[in-house]
Amino acid sequence: MSDALSYNEALTILGRTESRLVSALDEAATVGLAVWATTAAATGSDLAVPLGLRELKDDIVKYSYQLLRRVTEWRKGISRFDRSQRLAATPIVRSRFTESTFLCGICS
Repeated sequence: MSDALSYNEALTILGRTESRLVSALDEAATVGLAVWATTAAATGSDLAVPLGLRELKDDIVKYSYQLLRRVTEWRKGISRFDRSQRLAATPIVRSRFTESTFLCGICS
């Protein structure tokens, strides 16, 4: 039996990294900030505040995903071996994704 991971095994090990709740809140905040920025541009107001809040929102969303992932790992009791498996799986998924985009002609 080979120790090399297949693409499907690598995807299973990496798991889902997004939360539906955080994604929904991200979309709602993005729409709200877009409306605010559009209204500010139409009325000639300063755009610095909505654009600054958008950058802050992006950071909050990124850290929320990280926090949810760490809490999930802590609750499941993921070990160092599991993290090592994830590190081994990441290049496989990345290389297969890159190969498939070039084969489909998306990036060329």
